[in-house]
Amino acid sequence: MNLLLSPHNDDEVLFAAFTIMRVKPLVVIAYDSVLQVQRGNDFAGVQERRQESLDGMTALGVEAPYFLGLSDENVDRDEMCAALLAMSARFGPFEQVFAPIVYPSSGNRHHDLVGEVARDMWSDKVVGYHTYCSLGKMSSDFPVSHEWWMVRKKLRAMSLYESQIRLADTRPHFTRDIWEYYDRSVD
Repeated sequence: MNLLLSPHNDDEVLFAAFTIMRVKPLVVIAYDSVLQVQRGNDFAGVQERRQESLDGMTALGVEAPYFLGLSDENVDRDEMCAALLAMSARFGPFEQVFAPIVYPSSGNRHHDLVGEVARDMWSDKVVGYHTYCSLGKMSSDFPVSHEWWMVRKKLRAMSLYESQIRLADTRPHFTRDIWEYYDRSVD
């Protein structure tokens, strides 16, 4: 079995939809959305965001994701390690682990922690994938292979993340280019 680690509800579709359709890994979403509700976005709570991920995976034609249930209020390495160890004991072992690439000094703290812990736990099995960081969308010369029908499915799945499309600060992620990239240096 393969594993794909998604920091938040939506990263799995934004950054790894082609991989998910091709490899059909167990998709594990680390953080639940608490901060958006605290900011006054009641439509973007835990249940709404989880439902979007469930609907997104259905649109991609794969199994429902597994939710670690960590709060996005915290960035606690020990908590992340414990949650991933428990999940791994339940579903592992894994042949490949797809995880966000860590962007030193410019990355998203949640994405980076998921990527760091994945490399610590499964160093020889990790395939890094590019995400957004403070510098914008990161990419490389190694696009993830896909077929034309995969683009259509990805666009359909992205349209199901309505809570994120409603937010001015996340909407651009759903309107930028849809290509996905690996970092071959970690393959």
